Amino acid sequence: MLQVLTELAPYLRRHTRQYVIGAVAVVLTAFFVTLSPRVLARAIDAVRSGQADTATLTRFAATLGAIALGAACFNLLQRRQMIVASRQIETELRDDLFTHLTTLDRRFYDRSRTGDLMNLLASDLSTVREVLGPGLNMGSRVTLIAVGALVGMFTLQPLLGTLVAVAAPVMVSAAALLRRRVAARFQASQAQLSDIAARTQENFAGARLVRGYALEQRELEVFEALNEQYVRLNLSLARVEAALPAVMSLLMAAAWLTILLIGGRLVIFGAGLTVGEYVAFTTYLALLAGPVVDIGRMLNIYQRGATSWSRLQRLLLERPRVADSGRTDPSVSELRGDLEFRDVTLQIGGVTLLSHVNLRVQSGTSVGITGRTGAGKSLLAALVARQFDPTEGRVLIDGHDARALPLSVLREHIGFVPQEPFLFSDTLAQNIAFGLAETRDPTGPRVAPPGRVQEAARLAVLDADVQTFPNRYDTMLGERGVTLSGGQRQRTAIARALAREPRILVLDDALSAVDSHTERALLGNLRGVMRGRTVLVVSHRVSALRDLDQIVVLDGGRVVGRGTHDELMAAGGLYTDLVRRQRADDSHDAGENS
Repeated sequence: MLQVLTELAPYLRRHTRQYVIGAVAVVLTAFFVTLSPRVLARAIDAVRSGQADTATLTRFAATLGAIALGAACFNLLQRRQMIVASRQIETELRDDLFTHLTTLDRRFYDRSRTGDLMNLLASDLSTVREVLGPGLNMGSRVTLIAVGALVGMFTLQPLLGTLVAVAAPVMVSAAALLRRRVAARFQASQAQLSDIAARTQENFAGARLVRGYALEQRELEVFEALNEQYVRLNLSLARVEAALPAVMSLLMAAAWLTILLIGGRLVIFGAGLTVGEYVAFTTYLALLAGPVVDIGRMLNIYQRGATSWSRLQRLLLERPRVADSGRTDPSVSELRGDLEFRDVTLQIGGVTLLSHVNLRVQSGTSVGITGRTGAGKSLLAALVARQFDPTEGRVLIDGHDARALPLSVLREHIGFVPQEPFLFSDTLAQNIAFGLAETRDPTGPRVAPPGRVQEAARLAVLDADVQTFPNRYDTMLGERGVTLSGGQRQRTAIARALAREPRILVLDDALSAVDSHTERALLGNLRGVMRGRTVLVVSHRVSALRDLDQIVVLDGGRVVGRGTHDELMAAGGLYTDLVRRQRADDSHDAGENS
């Protein structure tokens, strides 16, 4: 618990005022709550002695009423201060976690499941908030009330107070033993919940694939199995958690029995305990019973919070391998687009994927990258945008090592279209204008410039399709652009890149879902765009590359050919083999369709 609070100290310090007011309110609440048994004892003894009249009883009643009102007001104040502060810290933590996630690189997301991350930002973060709100509120209140009740018992009857004080550590020890078992079971439960969230997210994202293969029943059975395991883990956790209040209640019952037997005899035989004092003592014991029973719930909150915070910390401790560093040169703000791969080698997971690649691309030229599947084409393109950094060698942009360029400047000058374009659940216009300055203000109206949007759509050969959409550019695309075809999604992503007018345009197999007629029209439009820009086109279809300034052929992570289409055809080798195979495939497909 202390470790969690220490690590969260930067957030707690921002709300010092709220927690100080809450702490003062807790002290006053405990004071008023533990004061009432004393007043009650005096009232009962006054009645038994016959010294109480109507005025005296009225004063006692008014005093008890004022004490109850004071306790209620300060209890409300402490809850409002601490609970509100915990909600605000939860918001700050969620913002910081989201910000941190935006800094992490491709390697992290390649190995992480979306469902796990969603569970961390929802369930685990909420559990940590309970520690900072209800946990601190309850913990401080019950501790002070318990201490006040024990002090009150000692001052009334030291012998009985000692008996209760001896029993308290036994209760705490029993709770601590059960707490360890709660931790292990809660950890397993949260991990299973992450599996459920991940499976759910994957099924929603791949709903059309599941239905296309008629695998709804299988996925349902898998989901039911995950749910059943989650129920079993939670029942196991509930059995341990339920034991805590039961054990506490049993121990308190034993304490009540002891006080009844011993305290009752002291009252009967007049051995230093009046009836009023005995009632006050049993009232203090009742006050102590609440905190003792609450120890179980409190420890559960703390243990769950500690487990969830450890999971969140693992996320916060993740560091991107690709990031600005001490070698970053902040003076660079503009790029022309000269590219050079100088003896570049890339290893991932101990496997060499690119080996000693040397390539020069002058600003304003277009280069195609082709080769067999798995040759490293997409990785070469990814190095330009610093999705990865080379294991050996350097990627130079305008003569600067890419690692010395501010990431924001580098990516501001790059239009990158990946193999699998991602579209947001927004209008077509907003998707195309996604990277434009006019849409970046989160508080203002996101105005997609119609001229730039429509021109980008025209260049991407998307404008004719848009005319068939129900609301033209204001058509909602649905999650991941589900309402569009594969080719339309790719062309929307290309339009998004072109709208930014980047110095470097990278198309990573971005024409794979486009038919040959549309491909020719799109490439024809791009020739005008390419003037003065550096363009990398990754494709396994040589038809998309033949008119580019240069074509690079990769095989096994190495450059095995370089030149224009005619030069490579004359030289023979892998490129010629790829062209012949594609021509044969095209002829075969044409024969089948005739």
